[in-house]
Amino acid sequence: MIKLNVIPRGEIITRSGICFPEYNEKAIINSKAGVVVTACYHVGSGDFYIFGEETFDSVLPSKIDQPVVDYLKECPDTAYYTDQNKDVVKRYRKQIAFAGGLAEVRPRIVELKGFDAAQSRFAIWDKAQNGKLKYIKDGIIHKGLREFGAHQENFPPSMRALASCLNALERALYHDQRFKHN
Repeated sequence: MIKLNVIPRGEIITRSGICFPEYNEKAIINSKAGVVVTACYHVGSGDFYIFGEETFDSVLPSKIDQPVVDYLKECPDTAYYTDQNKDVVKRYRKQIAFAGGLAEVRPRIVELKGFDAAQSRFAIWDKAQNGKLKYIKDGIIHKGLREFGAHQENFPPSMRALASCLNALERALYHDQRFKHN
């Protein structure tokens, strides 16, 4: 598990995003790997901090890596996903439901409805370019950003998980009364 050394002090809102393993012939890095990303929004600075990221190939009890189980124990109890094949999601939801190794951490997997892939791509790039996205140097997200930057038409699993995570954070902010603008 790769973790950010510095989690900001003060009020934060935390969410996780997930992209299940799915073959993607356009992806250059980890085309078959799933990715889980946990990030927070720092209320004081307005920055988004990626403080946990992990790749995985399976959630089957016999194949799940202990680092993934340990990682999921530290995540929020809900992981959000967007823009994935329904059959792929259904398969992994079943695996999670029956995974012995995940018994104590079994996360809820929730689809974010109304996902706009083009806007999410822009939001990720905008946050990264404007220094609002803090990530782990040479980590999964950093590598995904480099791949995404070089091949804008490609949306690797790491960016899909990040898009889900950021979408969930932005929706939480939208629904929080403190952030309402008249």
